[in-house]
Amino acid sequence: MRKSGVCPKCGSTEVLVGAELSDRGESNVRKPATVRVYTNPDALIFKGAKDANVSADVCMSCGFLEFYAANPGTLYAD
Repeated sequence: MRKSGVCPKCGSTEVLVGAELSDRGESNVRKPATVRVYTNPDALIFKGAKDANVSADVCMSCGFLEFYAANPGTLYAD
């Protein structure tokens, strides 16, 4: 949807690109939504968390969403 500008579900070209997602979390304070991976997921501590902010493309006709991680290469590093 981001590159084509066309919704893969309904075919609409009314697409909003890069909508900001936020997460209220446990403290009920808005913060950017993120995706997290660990470089050492089996460790008890010091798992090596790597985060990337997430944005969404939204079809304004049917509501279909696609999520995108900012700088996805940093999640795969190490």
